[in-house]
Amino acid sequence: MTYSQADEYIWSLTDGKDSRGDLDGFSRLLDYLGNPHKGLKYAHIAGTNGKGSTAAFIFSIMRAAGYHVGLYTSPHLVRTNERIRFDDTDISDSDFARLTTKVRAALDAIDLKLPIFMVLTAVAFLYFSERKPKIVILEVGLGGRLDATNIIDLAEVTVITRIGFDHTELLGNTLAEIAREKSGIIKPGSVVVVANQEPEAEAVILAEAQRIGAFVRKAKSPAPMPQLGLKGMFQGENAAAAIEAGYVLHERGFQVSENDILNGLYSAKWPGRFEVLRMSPYVILDGAHNQNGVEALAKSLTAVFGEKKIHFIFNARKDKDRTAMLNAIQPIAASISIDIPASNALDELLPTLNSDDVVCIFGTLYQIGEVQGYFNKKD
Repeated sequence: MTYSQADEYIWSLTDGKDSRGDLDGFSRLLDYLGNPHKGLKYAHIAGTNGKGSTAAFIFSIMRAAGYHVGLYTSPHLVRTNERIRFDDTDISDSDFARLTTKVRAALDAIDLKLPIFMVLTAVAFLYFSERKPKIVILEVGLGGRLDATNIIDLAEVTVITRIGFDHTELLGNTLAEIAREKSGIIKPGSVVVVANQEPEAEAVILAEAQRIGAFVRKAKSPAPMPQLGLKGMFQGENAAAAIEAGYVLHERGFQVSENDILNGLYSAKWPGRFEVLRMSPYVILDGAHNQNGVEALAKSLTAVFGEKKIHFIFNARKDKDRTAMLNAIQPIAASISIDIPASNALDELLPTLNSDDVVCIFGTLYQIGEVQGYFNKKD
């Protein structure tokens, strides 16, 4: 297959509402492929908010320490390759095509159908098994207990970022139920870094860790907080979890110094998280797509911009709690454009604004690529 054929094949597969699929079947696939996930070391990250940013911080810390690092995250913003990275480069088109072809042939050989995320995860494991990074930063796709990434054995460090309400139709309607699913990545003997949590969620995580014999390390924000490459008040919690993960990795034998942690936090990049795309007027792009994330976004906007007029462009999937997200920004909104393509909304809004006004685009990660492309064309 060519790259375009491989990409088309991946996205022709069916996830339905649940991307998790059949873990037993996924295990059969990996076994047929020679178990490429074994023999690698992992930092495994679950949670509702901040998974990607925390992964970016840990990735940057380990790169600052001089290690070759793999990174597997989701979703992508523009191209599927973005999900699979070795050091500072996404998987190449040729490697993506070659390894997707290999996974497809294996699925045909064992007469098995798996959802998109599991197939992509198999491609990632094959790629990392070839490149042999010292550690792979592995972000959970959905939940934790039944996620494809949970096929790995003991991770060097497990991280659970802040838990909130998202994918409730699959993970549960209470924080306790959702926390139970996220805690499914905890394994006996593992070290679990727990970010700041609501008491209901934290109680479940701590109880699960105690039940299966894992060691808990609570992330604590240092004072003062080091300068961060990722902006937004909520990044402090994610950075605190990454700092604690850095300490755990040091204890596990990785040569990670305090300077490596500071340099990694400062140099971290993660598109679409309180990303300033232009000034005069300000345009902020953020991937917040659930109530907790949007509440944190609103606090950050207020802290940074004070009394400036803030205009919102909101697009979100219909299965999200759209009302809760809109309620979170209503008190600080000068205007809200709802369900209008971001590029169209920007065309209408920007000519009407003063130079010190603010535009914030949020509600889904999937519009980030569109918005970045919009401003690249303008430049």
